[in-house]
Amino acid sequence: MSCHTINKDGALFADGRFHRLGVGFKAIESRLSAIALRYVNSDEPATNLTPREISELGRFSVTRKPADIGKFKTPSLRNVALTAPYMHDGSVATLEEAIELEIYYRGTEAKRPLILTPQVKANLVAFLKALTSREYESD
Repeated sequence: MSCHTINKDGALFADGRFHRLGVGFKAIESRLSAIALRYVNSDEPATNLTPREISELGRFSVTRKPADIGKFKTPSLRNVALTAPYMHDGSVATLEEAIELEIYYRGTEAKRPLILTPQVKANLVAFLKALTSREYESD
């Protein structure tokens, strides 16, 4: 609700800000301190990292601000049904999986489980599919 917003200027369903979900972060978690220090103290990127590992740093790769580690810009939900795979690393294949992951992270953030019925989840998928522009809808 707070990330995929509608505002007075339009309904992109995105706040334009950067947020952290932790998706894919396990790839660098054990080496995070060393990686972050190397980035902060050097003009050169860490040469012993793969492009995927570097991408897990998120916005930090650009700003070099520790608070930006693992943050990614909120994507628009417009045409989201057409943009699989999902998440910054393409690790989520379907809208249904993306919703399950989002429910998990929102529950973790709230420190209590977020429980949605199968029908509510199906309604959410239908709503997201309804955000597809007419020019992309199949006949």
